[in-house]
Amino acid sequence: MSRNKVYAQLVKETDSPELEPQTEEARWVTVSERSLPLSEDDLRRFAEPGRFMLSTAGVLALSREIDKILDGMIKILQGPEVEGDLQPGALQNLPREIEQIRSRIESGRKVVQQQIQTVTDLVETVKKEGENLVENLELALQTLPPLLDRARTALNELSATTIETSLIKLSLLRTETESKLYGHSGSSTSGRTSMAKAVAAAYVRMRTQERELIKEDKSLGDQLKEYQDLIQLVDGGRQGGFQQVVDDWVRVKRESEECRRDLRRLGWAGDIPS
Repeated sequence: MSRNKVYAQLVKETDSPELEPQTEEARWVTVSERSLPLSEDDLRRFAEPGRFMLSTAGVLALSREIDKILDGMIKILQGPEVEGDLQPGALQNLPREIEQIRSRIESGRKVVQQQIQTVTDLVETVKKEGENLVENLELALQTLPPLLDRARTALNELSATTIETSLIKLSLLRTETESKLYGHSGSSTSGRTSMAKAVAAAYVRMRTQERELIKEDKSLGDQLKEYQDLIQLVDGGRQGGFQQVVDDWVRVKRESEECRRDLRRLGWAGDIPS
């Protein structure tokens, strides 16, 4: 819609004889909107110019001023997005748009206030929790070290008592062992005789153990020789025997895998027997 048509529409709405347009386009729009039975030529031929009508220059000047005012209002309302002629209904939608903007601003203000309140509550909660943690830490520092010291002292005393008891037990075991091995005590009158008998008995026992160990060593040597013979039979010194069979089987499996890979690489899509 052009500015002249907008002006003609404004003149039509106001219906004031002082603002009757004198331009050709504005006069045509006003007459056509009123649906008069006379044409524009009839009006020009028979109608007399009004006494209080504006001249063409005045109408143009007034139109320019109105255009400036409307352009300013459009720029204020819609910013840089509006270009060119005035859009229909812009003035009628102005109060509603202003109310919508105010509603959005009010909603945003409420959201910001809620966020501020939430942050404030969180700060207060963190502050209170921090104070509680500090109090709990101070209480723990005052309460736990004495308890730990008492527990550590009791544990150390228990360990010392256990060590002493173990030493006493070792001493008793040593005494019992010497008594059973040598069969004498320091207070015995025949101590030297008993000592000689104990040494002789210990020597006989050690010789018996030596003979048993020699027999066991010979038995283990025979078993080891049998194992070596069995390994030699299986291995065959890398020549013939079971080892040759194993080597042939491994070679056949390796060549079979290589053949399968070659067939797949050449595009064989069928089943490959294993």
